[in-house]
Amino acid sequence: AYTEDEKEYVAILAGFASVAIENARLYEIATLDIKTKLFNHGYFQNQLIEEIERAERYKTDLSLMMLDLDHFKKVNDTYGHVTGDDVLIEVAQSIKNQVRTCDIPARFGGEEFAIILPETDTSSSIIVAERLRKSIENLRFNVLDAHSDSDEHFSITISIGITSFVHSVNMTEDILIERADKALYHAKQNGRNLVVLFE
Repeated sequence: AYTEDEKEYVAILAGFASVAIENARLYEIATLDIKTKLFNHGYFQNQLIEEIERAERYKTDLSLMMLDLDHFKKVNDTYGHVTGDDVLIEVAQSIKNQVRTCDIPARFGGEEFAIILPETDTSSSIIVAERLRKSIENLRFNVLDAHSDSDEHFSITISIGITSFVHSVNMTEDILIERADKALYHAKQNGRNLVVLFE
């Protein structure tokens, strides 16, 4: 048997717990992309500004990757948008598996992703990007062929553009994104399934 004071105390604790759970839920909604569970575009932009400020203050390295799935429209057109969503989810999981807990992987939009790599120089970011490119190239997706009732398999590749923060230049988040995007465009124009560094 519980006293009235004990019951009231438990009720207060339950109230605090429910508020904490709701706050966690709201934080997830505000910061995560619903489909991929990577960080969303808004959170990415804010974190990039913070990481640039930190790199400037402490004179540390900072790199940024922009990633885009190759021929993703063909996946949607061939296998449907549900399969396309499955591909995005699997790729996002592969990205999460390949980065550190301090890195900030985000869905930039559509089939494009971005990763902020704090305290990471150019050579290290290239190693991470190559590892990531290979892991996605090795993914295998299965779909049921409606005509033959058998499984059909396909794979997908990704192009990656990288840039690094330069302390001697007044770099903003827009400049970093633009440089990584240019490197990504170069990878797309030169055969795809490539890692390209902005130079």
